[in-house]
Amino acid sequence: MRDVENKLISKKKSGQYMVEFGLTFIFFIFIILAVINLMLIAYNFNLGQRATWEAARLAAVGASNSDVATVIYDRFASQFFASPFMVSAIDFDTETFITPNNQFERIEGTEIEVNIGYRTGFSFLAMSAIEGTFPIRSRLYVIQRNDNDRDGFYDTVTANAKADSRQNDHDNDGIPDSSDPDWDNDGRTNLTDTGILLYNGAAYTLDTGAGAKVVTKLSDGKFCARIIHILSDGSYDSGPYLFRPQKIPRTYSGYIAIPIMVDLSYDKNNNGWEDRYDN
Repeated sequence: MRDVENKLISKKKSGQYMVEFGLTFIFFIFIILAVINLMLIAYNFNLGQRATWEAARLAAVGASNSDVATVIYDRFASQFFASPFMVSAIDFDTETFITPNNQFERIEGTEIEVNIGYRTGFSFLAMSAIEGTFPIRSRLYVIQRNDNDRDGFYDTVTANAKADSRQNDHDNDGIPDSSDPDWDNDGRTNLTDTGILLYNGAAYTLDTGAGAKVVTKLSDGKFCARIIHILSDGSYDSGPYLFRPQKIPRTYSGYIAIPIMVDLSYDKNNNGWEDRYDN
């Protein structure tokens, strides 16, 4: 009788051990899968960071939006890793993933940002997925010297339709800027190719010597040309090249507008915006 009782107790303990082992094993498998998927998430996130940095670098030297998007697809979307239990996807708007989105607004000294979304979810069998979204972004400043002759054509060697084969010839007339007396080929020599910007109380105007005229390009009060400072002795001192559009001041002193003299030698249509920024 005692032997029978001992056998029954032994079977109960064996069954208990099997149930406990089964529950522990399932929990252990879940832990292993979770660790693997977390490692894959980290891998994909790092892959995305590298892709956005390379995309931002290309945008900083003049690459087009389509070229930058291609880099993101090639370096990230086509290479990120997904397991049977993890669903991953790249999610970004090709029209707005670069700030500023307009290529001509990405000028020297300004900051650009490439921002993409990386969406990943963990699912098991028919269970609902646990999903998370990770924004990935890179910021860089547009480097100088990507348009040395400031003609709006990028000097960088890229697959860009606006690549410039004559890098030191602003008006592309075959005469290098170093020996060309009229850089923008507008009929005015570089020394006399200047203008006065001002706000007349109703509109922003530009005077190139033939009277102040309202210029459509200045309608929002911004200009992008080199400022020429008039010194107390009447001589001129050219200021630094602008790295971004600036506002024409609307301040008045005794109802007299404050003028700004600008260099138009790189502005062939004399509208207050250098050719490289005038699209």
